[in-house]
Amino acid sequence: VVSATKRVRSYDFVTGALLWECAGLSRNVVSSPVAGHGMFIAGIVLQYAPGVSVKVVSGLSTYGDGSETTIAAELIALIEDPLPPHIINLSFGTYAPEEPGLLANVVKRAQSKGIIVVASAGNDGTARPQFPAAFPGVISVGALGPNGPAPFSNWGEWVRASAHGVDVASSFWEFTEKETDTGAAPAKFEGWALWSGTSFSAPIVAAALALSLVRQGASKSTRRAIAEVIDHPRLLRTPCHGVIINPAPTVLSI
Repeated sequence: VVSATKRVRSYDFVTGALLWECAGLSRNVVSSPVAGHGMFIAGIVLQYAPGVSVKVVSGLSTYGDGSETTIAAELIALIEDPLPPHIINLSFGTYAPEEPGLLANVVKRAQSKGIIVVASAGNDGTARPQFPAAFPGVISVGALGPNGPAPFSNWGEWVRASAHGVDVASSFWEFTEKETDTGAAPAKFEGWALWSGTSFSAPIVAAALALSLVRQGASKSTRRAIAEVIDHPRLLRTPCHGVIINPAPTVLSI
């Protein structure tokens, strides 16, 4: 339920969660491919929906791998919490010859409790369905670039929405990477970074849904938010990329 202060509980289930809080980060952790993913996505949500409550839950390693059982267990803990979230954002995915049964059942369980599940569609430029984005009822999100759908974004009739996903700016830790052995230029992060991917389009859509819930004054039904933000017949949509979500950030988290 949205409280009197109109704060919506939104859980961001992503990789490398809250590593920025850890002291003495080793070089191999900081340079992991998706370290900082959780902090970055939390910053996106707060840019587009300032004032909402965001909790980052870690289910994958900083290299982006993990098990279905671990992810399912973390999701069940959220769903059964005395104050369950209104929205769960899943910025990860995998391909499978058939639906991963355990994860599919957990997502269905969340939806049965009125929780909106948002997931990134994937970054392989293919129409092949990625899970959990392709599960029934999930708000699957592709990425937009400056000239339309991003070339890397997955697509298909199973994609329900698309949002900005190229050079997205958000929170990152302060870090200077020394010149690598390959001669690549050093990188310097001063509390912010630019990152591209459907992982960063999904939280923009999650934030838009959160704002819809806030506008209701109380979370009478998350279905109303989906009807307003995703399924309204007057919204602009394109084949295989879904409804176009293009809000302006209210504040910068960087």
